[in-house]
Amino acid sequence: MSDPKRIGDLTTDMLTRSNAFVEAQKKWNAKFNTNPNPELQKEYVKKVYAEKTEEPVTYEQAKKVFWFIAKQLEAKYEVNDVAKGKYPDLIKYFLSEGGLDLNKGILIYGNTGGGKTLFFKIIQQMLFNLNQRAFRICQCIDVEQSIRMGSDYSDFNLGVICFDDLGSEQKETLVFGNRVTVLSEILQLRYNSFQNNGLITHCTTNLTIEELEQRYGSRVIDRAKEMFNFVTFNWDSFRK
Repeated sequence: MSDPKRIGDLTTDMLTRSNAFVEAQKKWNAKFNTNPNPELQKEYVKKVYAEKTEEPVTYEQAKKVFWFIAKQLEAKYEVNDVAKGKYPDLIKYFLSEGGLDLNKGILIYGNTGGGKTLFFKIIQQMLFNLNQRAFRICQCIDVEQSIRMGSDYSDFNLGVICFDDLGSEQKETLVFGNRVTVLSEILQLRYNSFQNNGLITHCTTNLTIEELEQRYGSRVIDRAKEMFNFVTFNWDSFRK
């Protein structure tokens, strides 16, 4: 199919959905919406994808969808050869294959304008359109403000989340009279859930590993090494 007018045209052409898969997906959505417990998520995702079509999504199919969405989100989106060399393993990771550790999340760090946030936005839409499990993207500035305004930390300890622009938030926040480093607390919570339930976390940041350690402390970085595949986007800004 050449130059599809809608992303649905492309994915419908690629995928054959069985009735069993559709019904299982409905059951999964119903359970997820009423009880987003990590253990329940793991149980139902196994049941849902056990009913999936015998023809799984291939890397070549996913790559076409990825670049189609990229152009939809940013018409002038172009990456250099170095960047393109990073993308195959990252895309394959979200298909549960490839060279990255599938038991860990992904932390992408590098220069401003290198496409870190846009990459996760493309992947998020790609997974949605390929009927795979998607994830939330939360801006760290918004997360910090939300906690400061009274939200519970548990709101950010459910499901797969990409914390975007780690280090951009206010370093210390006054919560019920105590000064806390919000993202440090959240990463610690998610580390515990990672250890107990395999909860996956993703992050983007403009900070180096050394700068992250200075900001959040060696304890958080030690845990981050267990939680994440570290990927560098070390090239100049794509923004013109």
